[in-house]
Amino acid sequence: MTRIYILCFLICILEHTQAQTITLKEKSMVTDKEINISISGGSRRDLATLVRPVLTTIYRRDVNGLGLHNPCVYDIMIEYGMKYDVVPEGQRISERKFSKHNRRANWKLFWRNGFFWKSKMHKKMKKCRIASGEQDLEGE
Repeated sequence: MTRIYILCFLICILEHTQAQTITLKEKSMVTDKEINISISGGSRRDLATLVRPVLTTIYRRDVNGLGLHNPCVYDIMIEYGMKYDVVPEGQRISERKFSKHNRRANWKLFWRNGFFWKSKMHKKMKKCRIASGEQDLEGE
């Protein structure tokens, strides 16, 4: 009887130690192309650390003063579950599609982060830029 328990235990251990694969699907709102990314690793827990959180994208034409190249600012945006995506002036995208996407993204982020999420986030981003010496105390 104990041999059966030991055999079942070993089968369970071997089953969970096999390599697993996760396939991520992302769709770009600008190009409407779907991208498949396959990640394989040792266990689901290891793969969960590799999978980045789904970030809601807000399109901006002008990002002056946001300091998006600062790693601290980027970490704050990930904390709030969003990122800014720069759309160049020459790129053809209808204003209706542009504003409709941003309206939906802001609505989704409102339900995720609560009231005044954008002002709280920008306040944290400003403190981060001041701490890194990128911005003076009076502001830009």
